Amino acid sequence: MPYKLVFFDLDGTLIDSLPDITGAVNYILNYYGYESIANELIKKYIGDGAKNLLRKAFSNYMENIEDKFIDNSYKIFNNFYRDNFYKETKIYTGVFETFNKLTTTNILFTNKPLIVAEKILGLIDFNKYFKRIIGPETYDTKKPDPTPILLTLKQLCIPKEEALMIGDSIFDIECAKNANIKSCAVTYGYASGYDEIKDADYIINNFTDLLNIL
Repeated sequence: MPYKLVFFDLDGTLIDSLPDITGAVNYILNYYGYESIANELIKKYIGDGAKNLLRKAFSNYMENIEDKFIDNSYKIFNNFYRDNFYKETKIYTGVFETFNKLTTTNILFTNKPLIVAEKILGLIDFNKYFKRIIGPETYDTKKPDPTPILLTLKQLCIPKEEALMIGDSIFDIECAKNANIKSCAVTYGYASGYDEIKDADYIINNFTDLLNIL
């Protein structure tokens, strides 16, 4: 059965935002007097939302990190990132070409702050490809909670069998599984290794390979 509705992750799937995320994480670490950490380490932390990203980064230097500290750090991090989110971020090869050929209804579903995701799509003129943009603020939850997928399917009257989730991390795959829809993992993103994405229903090495599925 052909897929009619496709949920797309953003970071590590459509765009390579690692350099700018690394810059923002190291900014907040330096702000508190800690040394910067390598982007390859930060890469492993991406996908579970900004606050968890910060918690993992600070765990290199701190133990028993309080939620209040993370909340305060997030405010500083977010203010910096909002002004520096598109310095070195790039769109992955084949993304534009593929979207120009798609006939599916597309939803952006990201754990990235919604305001930043919307700004990025605006800068690269990508809003036209998406019927809806879902961030953690939309339903006050994030992947792998399937609530946004389930509500979208209900609102658009599309059966689960006709929906697909595309992403680069275990959070995307688990979210699809929790919603009982199929998943497609990309190998070029921020996953720690093949084991993290091996349970996806489809695995592609290049974004253009998506056309063979859809």
